[in-house]
Amino acid sequence: MKKINLLHIIGSLQVGGAEKSLLLLLQNIDRTKFDPVVVTMYSDGVSDFFYDDFRKLNIPLYHLHMQSWRDLKTFRQLRKIIRRHRIDIAHAHYGALEFFGTLYARLAGVRHCIYTKHNLRIKTGLPFKLGRILLNRILAERILSISKTVTGHLVNAEYASPGRIRLVYNPIEAPRSLNPEQITVLKHEWKIPTGRFIIGNTSRFDPVKGFDIFYLTLKNLLAMDVPAHAVVMTNEDSRTEHQRFIEADNLGDYVTILPFQKDLSIIYSILNCYLFPSVQTEGFGMALVEAMNYGLPVVSLNIGVISEIIHNWRDGLLPFPAKWEKTFQGDHEAAAAALAQALAELYRKPDLYHESSTNAKATAAKYSVTNFVNRVEAVYLELVR
Repeated sequence: MKKINLLHIIGSLQVGGAEKSLLLLLQNIDRTKFDPVVVTMYSDGVSDFFYDDFRKLNIPLYHLHMQSWRDLKTFRQLRKIIRRHRIDIAHAHYGALEFFGTLYARLAGVRHCIYTKHNLRIKTGLPFKLGRILLNRILAERILSISKTVTGHLVNAEYASPGRIRLVYNPIEAPRSLNPEQITVLKHEWKIPTGRFIIGNTSRFDPVKGFDIFYLTLKNLLAMDVPAHAVVMTNEDSRTEHQRFIEADNLGDYVTILPFQKDLSIIYSILNCYLFPSVQTEGFGMALVEAMNYGLPVVSLNIGVISEIIHNWRDGLLPFPAKWEKTFQGDHEAAAAALAQALAELYRKPDLYHESSTNAKATAAKYSVTNFVNRVEAVYLELVR
């Protein structure tokens, strides 16, 4: 069988679950069967976080600069790329590119088009509804859903036919834990105090990630006499946003801000717990599964896809709200108080912590890169055959 030429259409190569998943796919895809090409539609690529990693893949990598969906110049560039590489399958990723990436590929003559649904962002209005009907009933032959929660959203809110949807959970890499001596060196280098209960979050700064709740939770923990310290990551553009919350709650001595790390094993290895207070739109929560892979109990809100991954009081804690909600629109102070109480439970009850840690590793094991790549390749082969 001749090789299948794949085109991946994505916004940028910056920090994010969609970008990390695509990188892991292309690092492990069977190159005897597939020839991949990547196009970023919004960025120059060179300054993107994962740019060097994609360059090392030794695959064609293009960077376009789409200004709007009416940008005919960009469409013509994309069409040239499609014809040059004789693309068999176009695979669009994330946000507006679900629709426009798929539409452009169809107009350029690609026979098979699919996209991955990475989130639960809810939009309304007639244009959106018509666009989703066109996308999910006509343009896209297959839709890769990254969770059962996303699948339900596609069917119930975006007019997708269940027969076109394939469940493919996001992947996580095998853990690479550090030894105690390495952890001590890192804590010293980053000025992270020893003898503290270290909570962390590796998400990028975004209003939906709930960092206001994160810092309120830390404040409550300290008020409960739990010797807590927090570790977060950011870039220079978002550092001021973190500082605003830290200064408002007078937490300067209890937070370490680190630049984003490509090797997150060094972050997960220095944490005791992972606090994940995202309030909406998570399609999967790749970061929390990565944390679980290192034996970190996750404390999170009981919303969206989170309860699909975490089993409350088994491999993590989902203390608030008491009844599951699709997204969280409630009292952030009440949420922070409940999350702090759950973290205090883990700190004060070693047996609960150990059990949660052991179960977290077991849960994370099923989200392997191998399972992920096999499922995606199966969808490609299904289309071409």
